[in-house]
Amino acid sequence: MSAFTESDIENYYNQMVEVYREIWDPQIHTGYFLAPDDSLEQACHRMNTHLANLAGITKDAHILSVGCGQGGADRFLTQQLGATVVGIDLSEKQLDQARTTAAEQGLSITYIHASMTELPVADESFAYVWIQQSLFLCPHKDKAVSEIARVLQPNGIAVVEDMVLEKPEAKTEVLAGFGQRVKINDLHTVDQYLELFERYGFNALRVDNLTDHFSKTFAIVSASIKSKLDKIDHLVPVEHRARLDIEHGFARSAQLAADGKLGCSAFVFRKSAL
Repeated sequence: MSAFTESDIENYYNQMVEVYREIWDPQIHTGYFLAPDDSLEQACHRMNTHLANLAGITKDAHILSVGCGQGGADRFLTQQLGATVVGIDLSEKQLDQARTTAAEQGLSITYIHASMTELPVADESFAYVWIQQSLFLCPHKDKAVSEIARVLQPNGIAVVEDMVLEKPEAKTEVLAGFGQRVKINDLHTVDQYLELFERYGFNALRVDNLTDHFSKTFAIVSASIKSKLDKIDHLVPVEHRARLDIEHGFARSAQLAADGKLGCSAFVFRKSAL
């Protein structure tokens, strides 16, 4: 299996910006479904509300959004909670889209092109770190979590929604069916995440299993791809032009979730005051 680097991840998301905008909701993360007829847009908005409530984010909070992508959660936090948000991402093209959309909506959000392993912000400068569907991509998770600990204030909160390995015995299958597509070398279990954050001085306040919501999200996205193959074919760069790779790749991810091998969890961690 290839040893993917941050450059591989950055290139993938630079190339796929338009595709993700076409097949997903502007949030581009797992939805939180409460009713059978929930749309993906409704569910993604509800997930943001759910995570903000879990973390106890209050009005006018100062939040670092790590791996912010195209900025959907940042806009939610700014519009709905009046938060001050700084977004950081590896993909300059995703950040360009985030900046454009924020400007169109009259929102003041700062965006910085950087790695989560070298956060360009001062020590203990944020009350919250929001890291949604991005930590799993990082090839050096230890360094990323150490950086999150560095930039959080004592008693600060890290809220994490991330992909997890549900069945360790299926790791090879999951990395082949999911990891190759998104350019990752490894995937943590819930227990591995708990141990990792504890190592850097965090206490886990809450862990929520969101795999059922993730499975439904990917089923909807897979159906969206099938209905838009001709349009997607013109959006994908030449080196990724094979439409069946996109269709089958997302379908395999959805099946791994349905089989209980690939999952999603939400975590709330508090940084020790000591």
